[in-house]
Amino acid sequence: MAAERDIDSLRDALRRFVAERQWERFHEPKDLALAISIEASELAEHFLWKGVDEARGYVREGGHLDEVIEEVADVIIYSLNLMNALERISGKHIDVAKAILDKVGKNAAKYPADAYRNKARLEKP
Repeated sequence: MAAERDIDSLRDALRRFVAERQWERFHEPKDLALAISIEASELAEHFLWKGVDEARGYVREGGHLDEVIEEVADVIIYSLNLMNALERISGKHIDVAKAILDKVGKNAAKYPADAYRNKARLEKP
């Protein structure tokens, strides 16, 4: 799988992995959404109660970076599995790259760079 880098190739690899184990019946949107949430919580646990500097130090030391990357991979894997399940259930092709770029476009319109540069939120009048 090292050579498979684009989203469609990753989705295909995950489809094969799931099919080889006959796990399609377990890959319902509800269950995959819950799995994403659980894995995101496991990711967040690495940073719980740490300040910004401590969290940055945490990823620099020991094997913590690898552990964090593994949790991020779990979130992405379950997210792509969810897209595969939605596609299988709906019968409609889902272009994940387009969905991401469309969302980035919506966020760009919602948070114009000139207004939000170096700001997490706008000041209220």
